[in-house]
Amino acid sequence: MVLVPFVLFGNRNAHAALFPVPVAQTVEAADLIAEGRITHQYSFWNDRHTMIYTASTLDIYKVFKGTVSSSTVEVLTVGGVIGQDAIGASELVTLTPGDIGVFCLFPNQLAIKSPQTGVVLYDIYASAQGFIKYNPVDGSANAPFIRFATVTDDLYPVLQKETGEMYRSVKPYQPTVAKAALKGTSVTSFFPFLMRAGAHYNAANNILTINGNNFGTPTGSAAVYFDDADDGIGGNLISVPYYSPLVSSWSSNQIIIRVPSRAGTGSFYVYNNLNSLAGTSPFPLAIDFSVTTFDWSDGNGPMEHNLMNMNGSGGYTVAYSNNNAGGGTAFSSSPARFAFQRAMDTHRELLLFNISLGAAVATQAVAYDGINVVQYDNTNTGVSLLPNGVLAVCYWYVRKCAVNTGIQRAGFDIIIRSSASAGSAVSFVTGPCPPGRPLYQLRPGKCFIA
Repeated sequence: MVLVPFVLFGNRNAHAALFPVPVAQTVEAADLIAEGRITHQYSFWNDRHTMIYTASTLDIYKVFKGTVSSSTVEVLTVGGVIGQDAIGASELVTLTPGDIGVFCLFPNQLAIKSPQTGVVLYDIYASAQGFIKYNPVDGSANAPFIRFATVTDDLYPVLQKETGEMYRSVKPYQPTVAKAALKGTSVTSFFPFLMRAGAHYNAANNILTINGNNFGTPTGSAAVYFDDADDGIGGNLISVPYYSPLVSSWSSNQIIIRVPSRAGTGSFYVYNNLNSLAGTSPFPLAIDFSVTTFDWSDGNGPMEHNLMNMNGSGGYTVAYSNNNAGGGTAFSSSPARFAFQRAMDTHRELLLFNISLGAAVATQAVAYDGINVVQYDNTNTGVSLLPNGVLAVCYWYVRKCAVNTGIQRAGFDIIIRSSASAGSAVSFVTGPCPPGRPLYQLRPGKCFIA
């Protein structure tokens, strides 16, 4: 079977379209390995106005490999929001201001420059696997497929061994673990126990009420941390600070909050305004499914998307690429097309996702152009080749209507790993039988309806 629409909705099945990249390989490939914190971001269109990117400023604390001429660099990620338009990309790393960890960087493949400084932006090698994020609750450091129990005793020695050199300090920073909860501080209960992450139009299934003691005031470091679904149970966390539009109210003994799109099944944690752990959920919060959202910069906060009638027949039409250029292979004549079709049939019949197959096309562009192309990776897409460790990506395009609730999923493009992709080669099983190791099978996984 094949990987599809699938990531189309925004994948929350941890590692579903990734394969492991050894730390040693990531360290060797990166030009700059730095510990730091994301301080702020801005999104921008590329020169052809076909893709939105986000530039994140990384405030550097330590350097494990490479050199820097200043204490900050800018890191590029795919997707973002500009005005009434938004673009997302499944399986590729996303960053949020406040994220702290180790970043394995190299100059962007397409030499995309910062609109503000004119300097070529950095990519993260192996995407999400090249950002080892720090967990503020237990002091661990995590990325897909890897866990370090502590930063200083476990992560630092590995990086120094692989680079063959000691780190160099740029700014004072010492990784810390959350202060222990004060006596009488706790989460005593929460409701409901089963939620739908990101389903902001469904208050009955998305609003979480947290009861407890001594949660402090909605100031300073007050926040609720949820398990990151993209990283599996445990590991990385998603922060919802007190000032987020997702927080309806915050008092000393009760917090009412909407569950964010990236939240997954697992424990959640309440931080108070004194940067202390005010309480841990008495048992894990269960997430039934997730709805993808974008955070629109108009005061309305994160909003979910609606599937639309984009083909005049009640849904979407996909087109297989028949182009072999740019190191690609025509998907329209590949055996994988049968697996893709089976996956489409399953989603249409079981989930009522109205998707159909149209005529093959020669286009290879990844762009909001009215064509939902499915193709193998190549150099003519207009975006960087798939990073090492990524099996496939769905780029999706969202438009906002004048009415606040009118968020439309306008289209998508799906890119599947090929011999042109960056990093390690992989082999796929395209038939209905499970693959044997070390083969990777493209599969639908779980679908999260937007």
